[in-house]
Amino acid sequence: MRASVVLVLKGGLLLLFALLFQQCEDDTADGVRLKDQEYLPLSVGLYQVYQITETIYENGPEGETMQYQLKTEIVDSLAGPNGLYTYVLHRETRMTANDPWMMKDTWSITFSDTEAIVQQGNIAFVKLKLPLSLDLFWDGNRYNALGEETYTVTAFAQPLLVGDTEFDDVVEVTQNNEVDEIVGNDVRKEVYARGVGLISRTEEVITYCSNSSSCIGRQIIEQGKVSEQYLLEYGKK
Repeated sequence: MRASVVLVLKGGLLLLFALLFQQCEDDTADGVRLKDQEYLPLSVGLYQVYQITETIYENGPEGETMQYQLKTEIVDSLAGPNGLYTYVLHRETRMTANDPWMMKDTWSITFSDTEAIVQQGNIAFVKLKLPLSLDLFWDGNRYNALGEETYTVTAFAQPLLVGDTEFDDVVEVTQNNEVDEIVGNDVRKEVYARGVGLISRTEEVITYCSNSSSCIGRQIIEQGKVSEQYLLEYGKK
């Protein structure tokens, strides 16, 4: 009888320790997720100003290049039925720092315990997946009809110099990295800094000429876009 009691007590203690250990693991995971949310901070009044250089190719290698500035600002937050908040993001553009801002469009951002969803017009993209780690991957098109596309964390908790500003802790997400010397390239990357948000975005989506033997394999751009976006300033109003 005494042996049975001892076994029951030991079993109960082991179960208690297991539950406590699991609770500690859950608390640690929750803490990591909350910390990782700092790569895309969300609060009404937060804004970023970017410099953008964009080259559009429509009918051959003579592309048209333009430079302008983009401002993003969180102007409102809306509570949802699931307890999550959706943040309304206004996007404005101007050609130079001396020009007035002109309204471009409105996006929205929702950040759950496991993912950051950015609604770009009518299309939703999963920009970040939590908890973050090097080589983590997920389907960035999970909530749209564009077809599966694997996003991958290709740099994590690394320093990076953007313009004249050095950021101590950034995460780089490669949305696509297809390079084909015959067909063309589809290379898109975004970089987020802890406590700041998006600090740079690069895009090279181009198609090479392939309709004659004289141009195949020579990387002559036929159409597409090459864009570079980097942070100039950020803050909170």
